[in-house]
Amino acid sequence: MPEYLYHYTQADTLGLILETRRIRFNRLDHVRDLTEGQSRDLGRLGMYQFVSCWTESVAESIPVWGLYTPQMAGVRVRLPIDMFAAYEQESTRYKGVHVDPGTRHILPLDERIRGNCIVGPHPPEFPHRMMYTDNPNLLTPSVAEEPTVIQFGRIGVYKSHDWEFEAEWRYRLFAVPHPVPRDGDFGSPRFAETVGRQIVDIFNARTVEDTGLFGTLSDSAFRQMELLLGPCLDTTTRTRIESLLARLNPDCRVKSSRFAGRIRCD
Repeated sequence: MPEYLYHYTQADTLGLILETRRIRFNRLDHVRDLTEGQSRDLGRLGMYQFVSCWTESVAESIPVWGLYTPQMAGVRVRLPIDMFAAYEQESTRYKGVHVDPGTRHILPLDERIRGNCIVGPHPPEFPHRMMYTDNPNLLTPSVAEEPTVIQFGRIGVYKSHDWEFEAEWRYRLFAVPHPVPRDGDFGSPRFAETVGRQIVDIFNARTVEDTGLFGTLSDSAFRQMELLLGPCLDTTTRTRIESLLARLNPDCRVKSSRFAGRIRCD
């Protein structure tokens, strides 16, 4: 696994990360690749998965600057791969849901079990390296195995070779509508699978709201943050970023893009 991961984003989003020390997970059906989140047998399932997308590529990428920052005037955030603080889940029962004591999660219980949805345990690989393929059976997998089992984890793993330039790593969280069927064991690592089919059948008319989930950065990871300023970042925005860093994260190192002055920005 790489020691660090990199995230390209706009300057305003960086300001929120610095102010809150939190990283947003977005619903999978809102990522750039519109083909993601689709299954062969149960249709679109992207609403049940929230992701935070990063790259392992140390070399900065002109295509990624162009895709994920406005007019290449954003920033690239570097953080250690083990970036999130973890909360120990002490309760065995919370809001009517079973929770194994001692379970650790990047969300505290009151953010995992909400009024209308529940966030399941971390998948075994957190994060995982995205795999690239042109196999349609992997890009749009079948997910239902039994009447009460759906393999949500098969979604959000593969992308076509068209996206290979991103060298992506992805943190995934699974969320399902609440309340869940009675036999849904929230403490089980296979929670999303074992209740999945019932979720689709019983809550077919319901969705998981696109409110975003937020993982909190550990103190150590926050101090190790490093920024690369986009090639077209203006002086005013750079000054604002430096002011935020001086106030909120003076340990953060700042570098300029090697493409600065080599790309037309007007």
